[in-house]
Amino acid sequence: MSEVKKVVNQTNSKQESGLGILLRLFWMMAGNLLAFITLIGIFQSESSTLDAKDLIYWALIILLVITRYIDIKYFGGLTASGYPASISAWYRYASVLFIVAGLLWGLARFSKLLLF
Repeated sequence: MSEVKKVVNQTNSKQESGLGILLRLFWMMAGNLLAFITLIGIFQSESSTLDAKDLIYWALIILLVITRYIDIKYFGGLTASGYPASISAWYRYASVLFIVAGLLWGLARFSKLLLF
């Protein structure tokens, strides 16, 4: 009986960690919001060359993937639905994020070429 309580307490302490909650908030909301704001800046940019906004955007995307990995690996990360996440969920997250981020970045960066 005491072993069951020990396992439950360890699981709860991982999920209730303040840093774990902050990581989850970052990859679910704040990081995506910052990436979107940066993407708007790229879209509105007059320059047709790559600049600091592009570097910041891709750094945020990579930071989102790293944050998600740390959340799953060390803090008992959950999916957006509240279920325990696995490394396969991280692979899916990273794949979808890179594909969508790349498409949105390409659209923002090269939309002026398509419109004019």
